[in-house]
Amino acid sequence: MITQKLDAWIDFIPERGNQRFRFVLKKTVVEAVVSPYDLPLKGSGCYAHIGLAKPVEAVWKTRFSLEDKKTGKTSGMGFVLDPGMDKAFTGKEKKRQVFLQGLKGDKKEMLICIVREKGLKGLHKKELEDFTGFSSDRLQELSRKLEAEGRVKVLRFEPLFLLSQDSFDFFCKRIELYLTGLFRKNPNLYGVDPKKIGRRFGAGRIVLNLAIRLLIRKNVILSTDDGLVPAGIQVPLSSQEEEILKKIEGICLKGELRSVSFDELQKQFRLSRQKLNRLLSFLTERNKILQSRDGLIIHSHWLDEVITMVRSSGNKELTVGDFKKMTGLTRKYAIPLLELLDNIGVTRRRGAVREII
Repeated sequence: MITQKLDAWIDFIPERGNQRFRFVLKKTVVEAVVSPYDLPLKGSGCYAHIGLAKPVEAVWKTRFSLEDKKTGKTSGMGFVLDPGMDKAFTGKEKKRQVFLQGLKGDKKEMLICIVREKGLKGLHKKELEDFTGFSSDRLQELSRKLEAEGRVKVLRFEPLFLLSQDSFDFFCKRIELYLTGLFRKNPNLYGVDPKKIGRRFGAGRIVLNLAIRLLIRKNVILSTDDGLVPAGIQVPLSSQEEEILKKIEGICLKGELRSVSFDELQKQFRLSRQKLNRLLSFLTERNKILQSRDGLIIHSHWLDEVITMVRSSGNKELTVGDFKKMTGLTRKYAIPLLELLDNIGVTRRRGAVREII
């Protein structure tokens, strides 16, 4: 990296602040102003900010010496901690020194420090190469190790893009709390556009999408046609949705003992799977319908009829053929309905027959 301002560790403590030296890096000699950080440290040496009269090429842990301008004698040695990669590495002196202490460690601690400092912006391949001077292969290897330790998230390997695991976890929690608070304050809200969350927290598309996918997979939030919704919060139905709900219930009721399939309803009402699942969940909660694992749906009225029919048959066991004759259902509908009866404890499967409980 070509830089004119850097932070470093030097193995002595200058007698006064903003002292002038000659900065010697290999064969390059440049006038420099050295400004030590004020926090007391044990032992010799200190962290210092160094301003150079001319730009030099330096990366993390580049070694240099400082010479007295008058005598030309070496006052001390040092090595670069932050070659001045980005204006983001600024802040209060105490916080800054904690950051530099991390950079003083090994390459793993260094990478954790700079990735964490960048927050949700993350670190890209070019920034990492400029800061460290490491090759692309070396950076990828180091990133894989840290990801395996659960300390960073590799959002992309080529070109490399890293995010601190702490920053990512904190961002996910902020999304959860933000959505929950928003829906509590606005009970008539239908959903939140993910882009609104990205703008609010300053998260890029890749980071935002990754966080949303994780929260959906963990069932913390739900994705609907109207946007993101916190899990566990019931979003009110619109008048149009209530109308569709009545029609769906009517279809299930008119079907008599014939079950209705999820695919049939989706095709008829031209709804997305998410939208239809949401509407069916309302009917299920209202005890209007039951769904089998195969996607077949039956109205609770007709399910009660089937249960009464099975239990009043006088039989102790039931075959698929018996059930088909009893209900008039084809095998396509009889099998899923029998499995539903198994699940709710009306029958118990034993080989080719079912015991009526």
